Amino acid sequence: MSIKKLLIFSFQLLVLFSFAQKREQLDSVFLSNKSLSAEEIIRKATENISENYFLDTIHFEINKKFDQNYEYKDFEIDSKKAKLIPKDKRNDFENEIAALVSSLKNNNHNFSYTTIFGYYQKKHAKPHLKPIIKTQVTSDVKRKIQFDYTIDKFEKILQKYVDTDEKLTVKSGLFPIERNLTTTSKKDISYQTKIVTDSYHWQKDKILNPGTFDFISDVEAYQYEIDKTHTYQGELVYKISFRPKKSRAKLMGFVIISPTDYAILQAKYSLAEGKKIWGINLKFPLGVKVAHNIFAGEFSYKRGNSSKYVPVKFEISTGEYNYIHRDLLIKTQNGFFRQADKLKFKLLLEVQEKSTEIYTFNIL
Repeated sequence: MSIKKLLIFSFQLLVLFSFAQKREQLDSVFLSNKSLSAEEIIRKATENISENYFLDTIHFEINKKFDQNYEYKDFEIDSKKAKLIPKDKRNDFENEIAALVSSLKNNNHNFSYTTIFGYYQKKHAKPHLKPIIKTQVTSDVKRKIQFDYTIDKFEKILQKYVDTDEKLTVKSGLFPIERNLTTTSKKDISYQTKIVTDSYHWQKDKILNPGTFDFISDVEAYQYEIDKTHTYQGELVYKISFRPKKSRAKLMGFVIISPTDYAILQAKYSLAEGKKIWGINLKFPLGVKVAHNIFAGEFSYKRGNSSKYVPVKFEISTGEYNYIHRDLLIKTQNGFFRQADKLKFKLLLEVQEKSTEIYTFNIL
């Protein structure tokens, strides 16, 4: 055997021996804990929260990205009776309504911004914020694309075509929903959120303390299972999947836990099938349904300069579904002896909203 081949062979043996030693050390940790169930590992992670994480003294540079999207799954305004609108204006009124429907249904409704700020928190003291890069809006689309926004747009069109100084009343359905309208021109409402203050908000309690998530704190409500051997950032770790066991549990996903100090290193979660945070379904009697149907996220930690762990990235998504399908009647508030002018139409509105916040952290 040549000297070159001998050196290569010796190096390969050294690498294999070194890997075997490290694997033996890692396996010894698992062997010492082989009697622990998935539930017991989760409980140990909860017990070690205060030792493993900064809960009251932090200095971070936080990069935040916010994105909000509205998808009009369906939207129709079907006019039936239009006595309230002068005959010579009805075609123009119908055309403007059609244009409103088209603009909302066929366009992408996004609102997003990014910002960077410093966050300083000393023990028993108020936190201090320091903007590093001012908020940068990456879309000029209105943020509040929802039911009130849609109705206000409709009212602005109505004001152009209804020629009366009398008060108008909106009535809807077997169980009335009443609302007073005025044809007096009103100032446009701004639906642009004041992001200067909102942009520096971050979900501090959840991000600094993973024990606030119920799949960590409410062990009795979830079913846990240890997956096969898993590595994370070069470390042999526990990967534990979870799903609802009791009705109060709503999430499913996995959590990665260090076998040495039971620190929670990573987790990913979403609503389990058939679950929602809250909702009201009155489609049959009222033609209305609202559901908080998106609740998902993922997060990761790394060990800082001390023995404490610090957040690396947090992504949190929420969303709400809105549905309304009702007959609406707008009429003048006349006396008993005078026939009221009316505008009768059917409104169908189905919207899915989703908001996502992404935070990345640098230690200061």
